[in-house]
Amino acid sequence: MEIMAQMGKLYEEAGQRTPTRVYMSGGTVPGPADTVYMDWTEETIRSPYREGNKSPDGMSELGAQLREMEEESHIEFFEML
Repeated sequence: MEIMAQMGKLYEEAGQRTPTRVYMSGGTVPGPADTVYMDWTEETIRSPYREGNKSPDGMSELGAQLREMEEESHIEFFEML
C-alpha cells in the first residue's frame, strides 16, 4: 500500500494527477478482502503513457517493486456527473 501511495504522490508532484487516496478493503467493507485501491478525480481521462508525457522520476523503480508483490491488477473508470 505504501508503494502505491508513493506513486500517487509522484504523479501529484509532477502535476499529472489530482490528490490520490490509497486504501485497503477489510473484512467489514464491501468488495474483495485485502484489495488495495487508489483513486483520484480528473476532468478528463488521460493516460500516463500519452505521447509527450514524461513519467515522474522514480516511477519505474516503484513500479518494479510493486510488480514483485502484485497478484493481479485491473482498472475501472467511473464517470461522475
